[in-house]
Amino acid sequence: MGKKIIRIIAFLMIGVIVAGVIRIVTLPSRKIVCNYQCDSLYISRLDGDSISLDKLIKEREKLLIMFVHPTCVYCPGELDELNELNMPELTANIVSVSSESDLEKFIGNRTFAGLGEVNFIADTTVCWTNTLNVKLLPTTFYFRNGNLEAHKTGAVPLGKLME
Repeated sequence: MGKKIIRIIAFLMIGVIVAGVIRIVTLPSRKIVCNYQCDSLYISRLDGDSISLDKLIKEREKLLIMFVHPTCVYCPGELDELNELNMPELTANIVSVSSESDLEKFIGNRTFAGLGEVNFIADTTVCWTNTLNVKLLPTTFYFRNGNLEAHKTGAVPLGKLME
């Protein structure tokens, strides 16, 4: 029993120490790369600028972080609703525990043209998912002026979430 506990602890410690790389699907108007370091999540743009998740939350007037997956029954409806929003002041991070190609297919021809900034994060190392303690999909976090205003799991009308 003692050896089993030691193995579990060692496995968890290795998972914390290893830094993974998260890549973001690149669409023609949004070329973004995202990296993970053990102590923080940040988005690095191809032009060299980067911003941590903490700073993104504090600096954006309205920030939405939506966790989805291509096999989730409710997730396409959530993306369709987000795609129809006209909120140029909203920054949206769409996170999926899937490969880049699966996420790209899942996003499809949605343009999210009515939103200010959209980041598509293929969270292949589950860094974002674990950091924000996401257990079920879809899960959406809505921040306004640096404060968490709403956190919902399941298919929830976005308008209602952001009231």
